[in-house]
Amino acid sequence: MRKLTISLLIAAIALMGILPISAQDTATPTDAPTDEAAEVATEEVTEEAMEEATEEATVDETTDETTDEATEEDGSIVVNELGLTLPEEWGAIIDSEGYVLVADFNVDVVLDEAAAAGEDPVIPENPLVMRLIMAGIPASEEPQTVIDLVKQFTGVPEDGPAVEEVEVDGITFGRINASDTESGVYILGRYLADDLFLLASLVGPIDVVEAKYETALDVYLNAEPALQPMIPEEAELAALYSEIPQSTTEEGYPVLGDPEAEAKVTEIGSFACSACKVFHDQVYPELLDRIIAGEVVLTYVPIASTGSYPNGVYAAEVALCAGQQGQFWPVFDALYAAQAHGGTAFIPSRVEQAVDVLGLDKDAFDTCIAEGQMSEVVETAEQFALGVPGYTGTPALIVNDELLEGFAPVILNAAIDEALGIAPAEEATEEVTEEASDETAAEATEEVSEEATVEATEESTDD
Repeated sequence: MRKLTISLLIAAIALMGILPISAQDTATPTDAPTDEAAEVATEEVTEEAMEEATEEATVDETTDETTDEATEEDGSIVVNELGLTLPEEWGAIIDSEGYVLVADFNVDVVLDEAAAAGEDPVIPENPLVMRLIMAGIPASEEPQTVIDLVKQFTGVPEDGPAVEEVEVDGITFGRINASDTESGVYILGRYLADDLFLLASLVGPIDVVEAKYETALDVYLNAEPALQPMIPEEAELAALYSEIPQSTTEEGYPVLGDPEAEAKVTEIGSFACSACKVFHDQVYPELLDRIIAGEVVLTYVPIASTGSYPNGVYAAEVALCAGQQGQFWPVFDALYAAQAHGGTAFIPSRVEQAVDVLGLDKDAFDTCIAEGQMSEVVETAEQFALGVPGYTGTPALIVNDELLEGFAPVILNAAIDEALGIAPAEEATEEVTEEASDETAAEATEEVSEEATVEATEESTDD
């Protein structure tokens, strides 16, 4: 299923300003909308807006095979980890923000025809569009109602649009009806699982929405999660780390590498931190090579107060509880990779699969999480980070007690080289040059001496 950047479809669901959910951070409510804002947004759902947006449409032909599958004969399809059953001639795509857009026309046909003609896509007039996104439910001691979660995710204030609780076919969901005489607009929210919530915005001309509301609602109510595994079955993460020395500090921080290594690197990191993922993906592999070579020992200080991904504390405790069974580092890798799933990155449904793949004792793992056995380690890590002079955020790297200014490979490797007594390339070049100069001077002196000796011998012979 191709990713599509079509301003038309985004304009057609302009009321999603009421649903300000980022694909990367679904746990933090944003500024609450007002009835006036909703009215303005609704007015934007016009034929003129759709035509203008169509002219700006661009298509990314790249296929995302890891998240999407072809539509089956019965209309079933998986889009961005969401399983849907679509009516005949309906279609679904992933927009540029990671939302699933369902439309009452076959989007693939429209794209194929446009590509064949070398033209911009032409969207049918007056479409009905439903925008969907799965959100990980923030950890809470008390169960939350669908009304509570709709308000939390959309930021609807107490005096804003009413959120009603509706039950259809045994499924309870929250609904906001913001329709007017021209445009039909609904915001829907329901539990997909104990840790997953499905939000939707359904918009279109009022007559189209009224005529197709039941069909669209059926698509929404029959949607199911189709989560990708946090650790693929064929992954060999455990084997990767099995030959590397592993230990923990007195505080409970995981340590990777020979404790006697001369270069001691400490990373203060958060699994909810996107910059930490950049470090993990781009810098850590080379660091791991130096750990395997015995040059470096790495201590990971797991905090959770930075980053925008929900349930960062839970993610840290998951890794630490896996560490009780010697599997911190495979989970360390998997959690950073899970950031690709946005707001559903760190949910129990995804973690349970990793527990099975790694062969962990599930009862011991569940007990560790339920009893909060690792919470003190995370709290201690937070205090450690705040006590580091110059600390401003994650990732923060310390090499032999010196906090680095940044985490670029050149900075980290230079600090490691210094700890190992390896001269920087510039100094090494100067040393080589100086040595070469000395050798050249010595050779020149020898040549002069030899020449002088030959000349003296010749003169003596002449005499």
